[in-house]
Parts: sequence; structure tokens; C-alpha cells
Amino acid sequence: MVQTTVENELFNFNDPSIALENELSSSENILVPENLLLIIDKTFNIIDSYYDIDPITMTQLWKVENDNKMSVYPDNKINELIYYYDSSNRLICFELESVKFLKYYNIKTHPITFDPIPSHIFNNINCIDIIINDDVESIAANVFKSLRILSVNINYKLFLLLSNDKLLKLYYELNDFWKHNLTYSQREIIKENIGHTIIFNKSQFDLKNNSLEEIQKYILIEMKLLLTCNIEEYKYIISYIIVCALSTVIPEINKDYPGLIYLDF
Repeated sequence: MVQTTVENELFNFNDPSIALENELSSSENILVPENLLLIIDKTFNIIDSYYDIDPITMTQLWKVENDNKMSVYPDNKINELIYYYDSSNRLICFELESVKFLKYYNIKTHPITFDPIPSHIFNNINCIDIIINDDVESIAANVFKSLRILSVNINYKLFLLLSNDKLLKLYYELNDFWKHNLTYSQREIIKENIGHTIIFNKSQFDLKNNSLEEIQKYILIEMKLLLTCNIEEYKYIISYIIVCALSTVIPEINKDYPGLIYLDF
């Protein structure tokens, strides 16, 4: 299995003032989808993207074959990609879904480099689309794909079959594993890293008053947010916490991966 450039990347703590200065003086570097009503230079190539995957959705953009880079991204979706140059003049590429996600949670830095994302990127993005327009199945497929960091392949459709009661139990278990397997200081470090200070803020009672789809989306987005953590010592723990919580409502996980239900950090 080829290791991605994201996995190989060392965290780059750039001076934010440099990025902000570049943002104000180099708006011509901002590349956005054609449907966002901005006039831009579309002379880019996906293989020039610094990373070979979108760090949020983990969708592969390009690969190296016979020492040559080649695009693996669907041609019919190329125009939906969002590009910009960061403060180190690297071409950064996100899927539109990722930018919606970042804007919805007010995350303003790149999840790998921590480099500020130019505000222009968010200006014409309606972040509410992540809740209204993204169907549950698509979000679930993406979240469960991210869990493959543990070499665990869980069928996301098992999540879609969960009843309201099972979902509420899952939410309780997620919150419980989160609080009891990580110290307060560890949780604060993770929340700072993902740029979101509130995790599992809804009570089960509040969640119970929502529709099945709303509960599904809320839980999936909370899991997805946690999975954006890129601190090496925590990202595996977070994945374990999510898988263990899922195992309390999806018995197939215990059957296929019995060793994963025991946390020892």
C-alpha cells in the first residue's frame, strides 16, 4: 500500500502573518469552482496539488505510476475542486464538501500544515449545505472510510440501519468513551487542533427530539470532526474510541474485530 504524502508530512508551523499578508496582496492566487461566480484563471492541473489526497474526505486526487503523476479524480468533478496557494506557495486542493465542512465548524487553518486558509475561499460557500444537501449515506460512507486508518473495514450501511434508540445509545457511548479514555487536557488539545471547542454538546434528550436523519447527521458530523485531528498520538485513539462506541450497537464489529473493543492507552 502506497503511503500518502499527507501521512509523510511534518507539521509546518508557518508564521500566520505571512499567510495573511499573502492573502491580502495575492487574491489572484485563489482558485475556486466555476459555479461560485468568481472570474479566475483555470489553468491548473490536479497533479500539481501539493497533497495527493484531500485531508478531510481522504479522497485520492493523484497517484504516482511508473515515476509519473497521474490524476485519479473523476473528470466530471474536476471543476468542483477548490485550489489556492498557501504561504509557502504550495498549491492546496480541497473538495467542495471539505470547504463546506471547514466553514460550518469555523475551522480556518489547514488540518495538516495549520497554515491559515484565505478567507476568500469561504466567501461564496454556503456552509449550511453540509447539513441540507449532503445525504446521510454520502456522509456515512466518508466517515467510515476514514476509520480505515485502523485497518478496519466497517460497512457504513450497518450504521444506516440503526434505530433512533440505537443511535441515542451510540451517542451516549461516544461521549462516554471520549470523556473516560482521554483526560481533560488531552481533550482540550484535540479540540484546539481541530479548531472546535464544543464536542458532543447536545444532551440525549435534545437529540431525541430530532428526526432519524437529523440524529444520524449530527452523530456522523461529530465523528467526522474528531477524525480531522492530525496529532499522531491522538488520531489513532480517536478512531479506536469511535469504533468501540460503534461496536456497542453494531454486533458485527465485535464478531469481525474482537480485539478492538479493549482500550488500553
